[in-house]
Amino acid sequence: MSTKNPEMQRILSLPVRLAPSAAQAQVYADKWTSELERTRVANEMPLRPIQGEALEELHHVLAQHLKDPFVYGPVGQMGSVGVGHGKTLMTFLMPEVVRRLRGSVRPMLIVPAPLVTKTRVAHGRASRFYRYPVPEIVSMSIISHMNHSNIFERIAPDIIIIDESHQFGGDSTRTKRLQRWIMENPETILVSLSGTLTDKSITNYRHLIELTHRHSTPIPDDEYDVELWQSLLDVGGTPNGNARKALVPLVNWHRAQVGQRPVSSASEVNTDAARAAYQYRMRSLPGFVGTDDVGCQASLLIRPWRVELPSSWREAADEFTDDGMWEKPGGEEVVDAFEASRARAQLSSGYYTRWIWPERDCPGPWYGDEYAGCTRAETCLCR
Repeated sequence: MSTKNPEMQRILSLPVRLAPSAAQAQVYADKWTSELERTRVANEMPLRPIQGEALEELHHVLAQHLKDPFVYGPVGQMGSVGVGHGKTLMTFLMPEVVRRLRGSVRPMLIVPAPLVTKTRVAHGRASRFYRYPVPEIVSMSIISHMNHSNIFERIAPDIIIIDESHQFGGDSTRTKRLQRWIMENPETILVSLSGTLTDKSITNYRHLIELTHRHSTPIPDDEYDVELWQSLLDVGGTPNGNARKALVPLVNWHRAQVGQRPVSSASEVNTDAARAAYQYRMRSLPGFVGTDDVGCQASLLIRPWRVELPSSWREAADEFTDDGMWEKPGGEEVVDAFEASRARAQLSSGYYTRWIWPERDCPGPWYGDEYAGCTRAETCLCR
């Protein structure tokens, strides 16, 4: 496709990698299962096709990079893998793929804080069936903490794998520390995995794909171009004529790839056409793997649990608001919605509180005068 925009020329000239067929992906899964599994135990966790594809693609990309490191290309992997497809096992086995190419590896696995325990349990189970380097499992919150600003320097990873990477926002502390480490150590491999990475805006993962693919990113470098792309690709974007015109070459490139006629004018470039073209461009990049769905193949059954209110509570609630005279059991008048809500919360718990003074210490006159004074003041203020 002819275009005068140098960034668009760069994006359209990137290599095209077509996803393997289901049969070929299964071949990859069988291959890596055989190569990585422990031989003395029966494997209860054979690899799935998407797992085999991810490992094979990572091996291919890194082999090409080691062969000619000065050629622009991905130094890692971007994965849009849905829930239930086995991302966790992939994160354990990827360092072993790297080790076979480089000879040694220091893996760092970053997961959300609530998943740390679950990931360690999964590691214990997976290690029974597969051989792989033990990763340093770190929570995202630790990376953001002010007391762990040197965590990357302390672990010194040469491969960093991020599960649920959509939580690495563009301006977050954890993202800046990750970017600084990779910029200072450019041979570090980054694997970014998430099932909801591309749901909202290209700016949510632009910085991540720049770290995994370096100069082979499918997103423009120029900020003005990025804004034009956002208006057509992002959820809730407001496209204009300039945006449609800017994406005509990408749409026509995509149509040529799939055997469709090109658009003749910018007015034919709508949101659907632009998103289809961009998705094809990104998914056909070397170093990108993905599934067509973001959820697991399972049904969600919700059963309502209805709680019948006891008659005593109903009677107490009715008495509380009887004739519009809201009073607590001790006789105090309820004067606002907050106090009424607090009184209802007590009633719903099956009890209420009121002052009960010992007879010898009873401040009856004081309490009566104080209560009467508050009531008079309240009456005057309400008028």
